[in-house]
Amino acid sequence: MIPLYKPHMPELPELDSILHSGQLAYGKYTREFEQRLENFIGCSQGHILATNSFNMAIAVTPSLLEIKAGDAGYITFLHGLKQGMRLLHLRWLA
Repeated sequence: MIPLYKPHMPELPELDSILHSGQLAYGKYTREFEQRLENFIGCSQGHILATNSFNMAIAVTPSLLEIKAGDAGYITFLHGLKQGMRLLHLRWLA
């Protein structure tokens, strides 16, 4: 079979050590990324949270923003129907 696309992976020792560390979801590299992003943006420490996916970000956002059941909220079409229904199912939005 002829591959339609062959991804290019540059030779980066840092990337190789991260991929083989077993800490892809959360670990020292993620904490370092959060700290560097905080410094770059100039926000207070602890106000950046890196997640492994959009779904995880949607899942933790209501807790971080202290949104309770019955609070009013809006979901734009950018979030998509799937994520909106998930929030409704979790009863974050009434």
